[in-house]
Amino acid sequence: MATFYLLKQPETLARLSKELQDTDAINLSWSALEKLPYLSAVISEALRLAYGVSARIPRIATNENLVYRGQFKGREIEYVIPSGTPMGMSNAINHHNEDVYPDSHTFMPERWLDGEEAQRRQMVNSLTSFSKGSRQCLAMK
Repeated sequence: MATFYLLKQPETLARLSKELQDTDAINLSWSALEKLPYLSAVISEALRLAYGVSARIPRIATNENLVYRGQFKGREIEYVIPSGTPMGMSNAINHHNEDVYPDSHTFMPERWLDGEEAQRRQMVNSLTSFSKGSRQCLAMK
């Protein structure tokens, strides 16, 4: 995914190439490469648009009812989800949430660098390419 968008967007490729050349990336350790801001942004954005596992992975609360509280169209809502009800969400839905990722179908690594800290934290928490919680990829734990 990253290669596709980098070739499609020469200015993005040029910015990434400059960061890699300026830091002598060929001779950097893996942990030093992980700290390169634009490289990390390109990888995060590629993962966001690549979805990873696209099927819904159902989760079931077996011993308790779950209460969902939120807002919809400016009003407070509350739903009770009975125990034993399978539920899930696909990465595509999560990664195209316009409230979290405006213009979500556009490859825009800058979104991971710009904005407020709270907004970036929300993007990181909404990135579910390798799942989250107890079912997260073992390599991520």
